[in-house]
Amino acid sequence: MKIAGTCDTMRPVRRTTRKDAMLKEYRAQTIIGVWGGFLFGCLGYIVSRQGASYLYIGYTMVAGGYVLMACGGYMYGRGKGHGWLVSSLGILGPLGLLILYVLRDKSALVLRKRRKEGLA
Repeated sequence: MKIAGTCDTMRPVRRTTRKDAMLKEYRAQTIIGVWGGFLFGCLGYIVSRQGASYLYIGYTMVAGGYVLMACGGYMYGRGKGHGWLVSSLGILGPLGLLILYVLRDKSALVLRKRRKEGLA
């Protein structure tokens, strides 16, 4: 007897949900960029508060964390299937990530188009 949603070995078939529909080639880059940038920025803030000799090192780390987070936001927008212009909202940092989170996910349309063209 075959149950709907399973294969012959009785393991559940993985279905793409709205939550994990992001394009796979951008997923790891997004996680590393956003979380790495956030943590690097926080670490830079802590270092900059250690004294005057560490001030410039800390601010450089904060700036590097911001750039990393902006790149992660760009990859998040690309992973949701948006073009480069909309994905550039990642430059706004956390506000841009919030805007990109609210926008509709178009990755299913991109995947469908790729399958039709024979690319995926």
